[in-house]
Amino acid sequence: MYPPIPPSIRTINRSIENYHHDNAITITELNNAIRISKNNKTPGIDSISNECLKNLPDTAKHKLLQIFNKSYNIGIIPNDWMTAIILPIPKSGKDLTKINSYRPITLLKTTLKILERIITNRLNWNLSNNNFFHLDQSIYRLQKSTIHALDKLITDIRQGYQKNKLTLAIFLTYRKHTIRYQRSN
Repeated sequence: MYPPIPPSIRTINRSIENYHHDNAITITELNNAIRISKNNKTPGIDSISNECLKNLPDTAKHKLLQIFNKSYNIGIIPNDWMTAIILPIPKSGKDLTKINSYRPITLLKTTLKILERIITNRLNWNLSNNNFFHLDQSIYRLQKSTIHALDKLITDIRQGYQKNKLTLAIFLTYRKHTIRYQRSN
């Protein structure tokens, strides 16, 4: 009666069914996220550094974990965590009187970055363990890089050459990501 569900849709549905949204963030996840945070990074507007988080007593970590779990369960990040400092950093050798001569750096609060890291780790684990990604996909995958994609391309070219077949490759490059808008009165 109905056409079969495409494999990609089945994979997404299975992925969603197998993922338990109500699992609380654990102290192990929090400690791991804090531990791998790099030292000597400029903190956000609250001036809480990664070193400060690494030296929190266990009672403070448990309080932070409660806040993370509340935020995770209701799906809302505290408003004050979303406040950031945006600094214009000059590009070398550019005319400093032009806006295109600067690149923006956003300094986020370290607590937000820790929560984002935990959620990202959970998403990556879920997507990888439920076969969401194509086998040859390198982007957005843990322990994969452009080297893996290049290795796959070279392998495909060699195999095609051995079988006297052509290999077609298309390369796209995006140079600028500019959003332009015009404000009308």
